[in-house]
Amino acid sequence: MDAGAIWSTKNFNFEMKRKSSLYCNEVTEFGSRALMEATNRFFNSDFTPEPLDYSNPSVEGKLMPAFKRAQREIDWERDSTKNIILKIYASDGRPGAVGKLFNKKYHLFGCRALVENTY
Repeated sequence: MDAGAIWSTKNFNFEMKRKSSLYCNEVTEFGSRALMEATNRFFNSDFTPEPLDYSNPSVEGKLMPAFKRAQREIDWERDSTKNIILKIYASDGRPGAVGKLFNKKYHLFGCRALVENTY
């Protein structure tokens, strides 16, 4: 819920995981904690939510445009193993990342590097 003043914020370690795994686990867990904290703060008249201020050095991240399907298309010649995995993880679920093999487009899901830390 990233609109308007900040009532609560929670950070978690981001690992290379499928989008669905992040949403089902970390995002749900920490989002629920933030929602409970924000609800409690809403009923506390002493709390004033903070406006979002990108010039504040403690603010991490920034608003980014949507990661469009064309940007997630695999370029086998240019993309590193890590970028291929990230594109597929970001496209997890539907429709999957598009990769062209033998002049046919395929939707790619559930990949992993065969040798760990090779990317």
